[in-house]
Amino acid sequence: MNMSLGEILNLRFQWEDLVIKFKLPDGNGTIDNLIWFIENGAKSNRFRGDYNKAVEIAKKILDNT
Repeated sequence: MNMSLGEILNLRFQWEDLVIKFKLPDGNGTIDNLIWFIENGAKSNRFRGDYNKAVEIAKKILDNT
Protein backbone atom coordinates (compact mmCIF):
# COMPACT_ATOMS: atom_id res chain seq x y z
CA MET A 1 0.00 0.00 0.00
CA ASN A 2 1.44 3.33 -1.01
CA MET A 3 0.81 6.08 1.48
CA SER A 4 0.79 9.79 0.83
CA LEU A 5 3.48 12.01 2.30
CA GLY A 6 0.89 13.42 4.70
CA GLU A 7 0.01 9.95 5.97
CA ILE A 8 3.68 9.09 6.50
CA LEU A 9 4.30 12.35 8.36
CA ASN A 10 1.25 11.68 10.54
CA LEU A 11 2.62 8.24 11.42
CA ARG A 12 6.02 9.78 12.14
CA PHE A 13 4.40 12.22 14.57
CA GLN A 14 2.52 9.35 16.25
CA TRP A 15 5.74 7.33 16.57
CA GLU A 16 7.68 10.25 18.04
CA ASP A 17 4.86 10.87 20.51
CA LEU A 18 4.84 7.20 21.60
CA VAL A 19 8.60 6.91 22.09
CA ILE A 20 9.17 10.22 23.85
CA LYS A 21 10.05 8.42 27.11
CA PHE A 22 11.69 5.36 25.56
CA LYS A 23 15.42 4.74 25.76
CA LEU A 24 16.70 5.70 22.31
CA PRO A 25 19.87 7.32 20.99
CA ASP A 26 17.61 9.92 19.37
CA GLY A 27 13.82 10.26 19.47
CA ASN A 28 13.47 11.88 16.06
CA GLY A 29 11.61 9.88 13.44
CA THR A 30 14.43 9.66 10.92
CA ILE A 31 14.88 6.57 8.78
CA ASP A 32 18.06 5.64 10.67
CA ASN A 33 16.30 5.95 14.04
CA LEU A 34 13.34 3.89 12.89
CA ILE A 35 15.67 1.14 11.66
CA TRP A 36 17.65 1.26 14.91
CA PHE A 37 14.42 1.06 16.92
CA ILE A 38 13.18 -2.01 15.05
CA GLU A 39 16.54 -3.77 15.32
CA ASN A 40 17.58 -2.72 18.85
CA GLY A 41 14.65 -1.07 20.63
CA ALA A 42 13.45 -4.25 22.32
CA LYS A 43 16.50 -4.40 24.57
CA SER A 44 15.42 -1.44 26.69
CA ASN A 45 11.81 -0.83 25.73
CA ARG A 46 9.93 -4.09 25.14
CA PHE A 47 8.09 -3.87 28.46
CA ARG A 48 6.82 -0.34 27.88
CA GLY A 49 3.10 -0.07 27.24
CA ASP A 50 3.23 1.22 23.67
CA TYR A 51 6.31 -0.66 22.46
CA ASN A 52 4.44 -2.99 20.08
CA LYS A 53 2.42 -0.13 18.61
CA ALA A 54 5.62 1.89 18.10
CA VAL A 55 7.24 -1.04 16.27
CA GLU A 56 4.16 -1.45 14.08
CA ILE A 57 4.19 2.24 13.15
CA ALA A 58 7.94 2.22 12.46
CA LYS A 59 7.52 -0.76 10.12
CA LYS A 60 4.63 0.93 8.28
CA ILE A 61 6.73 4.03 7.73
CA LEU A 62 9.72 2.06 6.49
CA ASP A 63 7.56 -0.09 4.21
CA ASN A 64 6.32 3.09 2.52
CA THR A 65 9.60 4.94 2.03
